[in-house]
Amino acid sequence: MSTPVPSAPLDPEHGELPPSYDAAMDPNSAPPTYDSLYGEFQQVNSTRGLAVFISRLISIICATVAAAIILAILNVVPLAMIIIGVINYYNCPVEKWIPIWLVAFGVFSIIKSATNFYYRKKNMQKRNQGNVRTTNVNQENVVYNPFDAILNSILVVLLVLGSVWIYSVYGDVSYNPTKPGYCDQFTYVFSFVFVTIGYVLILLSIFCCCCCCCCLFMRPRRSAQPAAA
Repeated sequence: MSTPVPSAPLDPEHGELPPSYDAAMDPNSAPPTYDSLYGEFQQVNSTRGLAVFISRLISIICATVAAAIILAILNVVPLAMIIIGVINYYNCPVEKWIPIWLVAFGVFSIIKSATNFYYRKKNMQKRNQGNVRTTNVNQENVVYNPFDAILNSILVVLLVLGSVWIYSVYGDVSYNPTKPGYCDQFTYVFSFVFVTIGYVLILLSIFCCCCCCCCLFMRPRRSAQPAAA
């Protein structure tokens, strides 16, 4: 028997349920206000509920126009990685795996974006056809990307391998083609900056999650409401 997804309790002041999954994900619905999001966070009382809230918050952010523009720009980066890696395949003898790493990371990033887009579009079609009927935060009918976890794992492994290959030659790399430690300057600098930004974003994400957990566990517990006679 499957465990139901935890949902936030009734608002004690207004007696209203949180918005349904359809309402939250509907691109034509009005965006949530700061008060509504803050109110939902105030109702979170467990780490699992916090995970549901963060997932919903990310979905809302990804549905904005600004996020769509940023994602479109980010999709250009994997293409640039493939092009740079192919063009400079023989131009980094100090570490021959750097151009190969650029191509591999770019290919798997594009595959991840393509599969996410496919399943996101599939879910939108199901909602438009009225196949997803929910009255609370119930995502049983949502089609998830079965390859997402595998692709994320591959990208994490590639990020670690890339950091080893790139950082290990930091003191030996030369941009002079006549030197034995030569590597094309743009190829190496691009790879170095990409890996560094990747680690910075991971650390920021961990920091934000830790802050949310601290806010969750440090705030006063709500007393149980007595049942009405």
